Amino acid sequence: MRLTLATPVLVALLACGGGQVKDSPSPISPVPVPEPEPVPGAEPVPAPAGASSPASAPAAADAGPMAAEGLALLRGGDLRAGRDRLQLALASGAADPVAYYNLAVADLKLGDAVAAEEHARKAAEFSKGAPKALALLSRVMLGRGRADLLATFLEGLAESLPESVPVRLALVRAKIAAGRAADALRDATEMLRKDEANTEVMKAIARAYVAMDRKDAARFVLGQVIEIRKDAEALDLLAHLSLSAGEDARAAALFRQAVDLDPSYADAHNNIGVLLQKSGDHEGATAAFLAALKADPDYAPARMNLGNSLKKSFDFDAAIAAYKEAIRIDPACADCYFNLGVAEIENRGSGPDEPAHYRRAMEHFRTYKEMNRVPRRDDEADKYQDEARRMAEKLEAEAARMREAPPPGPPPAEGAGTGTGTDGAG
Repeated sequence: MRLTLATPVLVALLACGGGQVKDSPSPISPVPVPEPEPVPGAEPVPAPAGASSPASAPAAADAGPMAAEGLALLRGGDLRAGRDRLQLALASGAADPVAYYNLAVADLKLGDAVAAEEHARKAAEFSKGAPKALALLSRVMLGRGRADLLATFLEGLAESLPESVPVRLALVRAKIAAGRAADALRDATEMLRKDEANTEVMKAIARAYVAMDRKDAARFVLGQVIEIRKDAEALDLLAHLSLSAGEDARAAALFRQAVDLDPSYADAHNNIGVLLQKSGDHEGATAAFLAALKADPDYAPARMNLGNSLKKSFDFDAAIAAYKEAIRIDPACADCYFNLGVAEIENRGSGPDEPAHYRRAMEHFRTYKEMNRVPRRDDEADKYQDEARRMAEKLEAEAARMREAPPPGPPPAEGAGTGTGTDGAG
């Protein structure tokens, strides 16, 4: 390790700052939706003095056991009952970060992102910036496209917790996602000056450089991270940089190193699958996407890519199911609707072709075009939609003609009308 030499060089490089911020910030790797569990380091906070509770709310002394019961229900898979018990426990006014965290987990798994955001905010606030609560809040708000509001909330939290490194680091990442990479870089540089070997800060700096299109600087910083310690996220980021440079083989090797270090790294599994699919290995790609979903069942990109791989293998029913599940996880996934439309067009089954799947495809392409704010494939979507309409109308017209045609008459009796009768002569 050359930490004593490398770190001052890194700090000097960071001091230069500047750079052009790209319009589309670098993505932040997804945070898996956790299973219900305690937030490490977070303890229940008593209700504020004088707080009033609804008449039906439990007494503060009963709130703890009720919250524990709710958590047990969640762990047992009864999300709705567990959520109800946690809400009732919190109605006493107790600011329990563990209960709020697990309530947000239940909300997210039940598809209620609005409630999940509210409860994740309270978990982050009442836990005084517990990293797991911050990670969950970031996932929820970034998934809803609310990076600016996330940064605003974290700025307020950082003011009240100025010494919290997890809060400041979450703020840096939120600023990158909000397109404020230069601000994020300045903040992270200041953090690194106080702790020159903090690899989490260094990785955030690398993400800021990627967002500013300073890829060589990002590679340099990530190289410093790996000199300090092997790190799956750093390897994953280096792999993305190799992909952008057209170095697919190097990217694949780096993604595999990342999952070898951390088998739960869903993003790396997903990208291995993308590269395998690109090479035509659909079976291998399917296995990689399933590995990503084992690491994070709610990782929508892997769910959509699994659908693509299954479609390439002509398993259209399974592909359609995968796309629908991706939409359930991420209702804003416009590309999921596009791919769902293509799969419906191609899903003709084994019997006679029917118009219904073409009509469904038309609806999916319509939804895609309504959702797609930055049109990239509108011409392609229009062509698919027109083809689906043409096929549906053709099959419907053929069915109408079949209904209107007179039924065929009975077949003539054997020998009738042949002139071969023998009436006998006399």
